[in-house]
Order: sequence, then C-alpha cells, then structure tokens
Amino acid sequence: MMINYTVISDRDNKKRRKLVYNEFYKIGIEEPNFTDAIMATRMNDKEVYAHTIANTFLSKGEVGCALSHKKVYEEFLRTNENSIAIFEDDIKFSDECTIETIKKIMGIVNHMTRPAVVVLQKSIYHHKKLHNVKDNLFMYSARNLFCTHGYIINRAGAESILKVQSPIRFEIDAFKFYYWLGALDLFCLNEDLVIQDEAQVSNIKAERHEVYNRTALKNKAYKELYTELPCKQKVQAQLKRLSKVLYKPFESLEY
Repeated sequence: MMINYTVISDRDNKKRRKLVYNEFYKIGIEEPNFTDAIMATRMNDKEVYAHTIANTFLSKGEVGCALSHKKVYEEFLRTNENSIAIFEDDIKFSDECTIETIKKIMGIVNHMTRPAVVVLQKSIYHHKKLHNVKDNLFMYSARNLFCTHGYIINRAGAESILKVQSPIRFEIDAFKFYYWLGALDLFCLNEDLVIQDEAQVSNIKAERHEVYNRTALKNKAYKELYTELPCKQKVQAQLKRLSKVLYKPFESLEY
C-alpha cells in the first residue's frame, strides 16, 4: 500500500519548503507532495469572510488554515483513496516515525466505517487502548485533540468536517466540537510521530488573542449546530461534555 499524503505549504516560503524536504528525506521520501496553502492574510476582508459565518471570531490566518485543509479534503474526496495523511510545513518527524508505521496506521483507519481522524502524536485526552500499531506503539480513542500539523483522516471524516465547516464556523482543529456533535471519532497515539517545530510555528496562535469575546462567540457557533441535533444526539453530546469534566483530573501525557 502506498502512502496517500500531502503537505500544506506556502509555496512562497522557500525556507519552510526546504525544511519539509529535509524531514521527508529522513523517512525515505525525496519529493514530497505539496498542496499550496491558501494565504488568507494576503486577501482582503470581503474575500476572506465570504467563507465564514457572520460575526466570526476567527482571524484571517485561521480562516486560511481552514480553507487550506478543506481544499485538501475536497481534492481527496475526488479520488478513490480510503484515507489521507495530512501534514503542515512546520513539522519534524520523530525517530519513531517511518513510512511503514504510517502505512500501518492508515491500514487501521481504512477499516473504520465511522468518520475518524488519528493525530500522529500523544494527547492528554487519550482514553481506551484499541490497536497495537507495532512494538510499544498503540492507538487510543480520545475525547479531544488539538492541532492539525500531522494526522490521518478517512473519507467519512473529511465529508463530515466539510459539512460542519461550510461555512467555516470555528478553527479547523476544533476537534472537541466535532466529537460532541457526533461528527467525528477521535484517536491518538502513545508516542509522538510528528512534532510541531516551535521555531516555525505561524502567527495564528498570537492572532487568537485579538478578539476579546472569542470564547463566547466560539461557544455560540457550536450551540447553533447543537440546537439542530435530534434529541438523542443532544443527550449524547451532553454526556460527552460531562465526561470531559469527569476525566479532567486524570488528564496526563502519561500512558
């Protein structure tokens, strides 16, 4: 099985592209597949916010990030592939990461019938141990996840996120909302295969502090979707939110 993957990258940022080439060379890939990132910071407000709900809390950078990942999902769904590995251009591969390991994880994802995403890293929100990928590397179910710098998603997952995020309502990595809404099953690992290179992190994190009522607007965007759920799914969503509170004292990167 070949790896179906892409790297979302600003084509004008030669420094990042060079770093990505070096990282993929480490795992035996000489010519990475690139998807040109949509750089919303270079677009005017009207162009950017035509893709979002009204009164969005999202920065231009966050909208651009969401548009870039949506672009990958749309292109992926035009293929016959069952899953795709998506990377951003601020990553480093750990020593544990190999092509064979990614293949094995994709093989597991390909047999999942529900919408699913696996982040290629550890998470404090890990829950149940489900699959032995290799040796001491395991896949766990999760109640929440963060970051989209390295993950695998199946067709149903891509379709589900596109449905939720058309128009764009919140960050593309608002995984807890997808989980609460029943739109996505979440999975993580007990080891980091992909690490975000802190020296290359974008300005998106800094931009997130510019909207003073960000949390309220974000919750409002979620509630608008929640109110549309059937009663049974509303109960399930509330139970998932409750479990987040109950498990909070046990959150840890220790497995």
